[in-house]
Amino acid sequence: MDSHILKLLNSNKIFGMAWNWKGGAKVKPFPVIFQKVVSSIIPSGGTVILPKSETVLHELELACFISKKAKNVPKSEAMDYIKGYCLALDMTSPSILKRHKEDGLSWDIGKGYDTFLPLSQYFPAKCISNPSNIDLELTINNQIRQKGNTKNFVFGIPEIIEYLSNIFTLNEGDLILTGTPSGASPVNPGDILHGKMLENGKIIAELSAKIQSAL
Repeated sequence: MDSHILKLLNSNKIFGMAWNWKGGAKVKPFPVIFQKVVSSIIPSGGTVILPKSETVLHELELACFISKKAKNVPKSEAMDYIKGYCLALDMTSPSILKRHKEDGLSWDIGKGYDTFLPLSQYFPAKCISNPSNIDLELTINNQIRQKGNTKNFVFGIPEIIEYLSNIFTLNEGDLILTGTPSGASPVNPGDILHGKMLENGKIIAELSAKIQSAL
């Protein structure tokens, strides 16, 4: 696995953003955050294991790595705290989330199963000239399922870092998932997922994953 991803394994914070694309039905006036666990990470090309009798959705996302300790960072300085990026699949079980939310419980289990976070190779921040204008595309079995551009974020990366760093101390290697475009849909055993991140038509990162049912 990529050395920067391995370094992340020594960290304990992975933040996700819910409902962070314009046009979504549940857009909020503030960032809605959740956490995933490090043990859910697998490398590109790995296998996502579906929990028995549960629905699981794909959510393709741009993810950013924190470069240094960050606390109370204003959005005007936030991009100075980005070390690099990767492409991520935030695999999510809505059936588990629904049951837990009905009981007032956290999202952790519905987001945190082992294998629920495939990540691409890391690439430095300088490889992207404008993270607010990145195209994301996901295919399943060669059919497009998700397509969007980060210009449609509700909260951009600077606003996300400002918000998070006013609550938590962020450390080098912490990972932030920035949210998924519309089109998230259920996956099935045997599916092959392939994600791409592009800037001005040039592929910056790719990510693949296979889907398998629990034994």
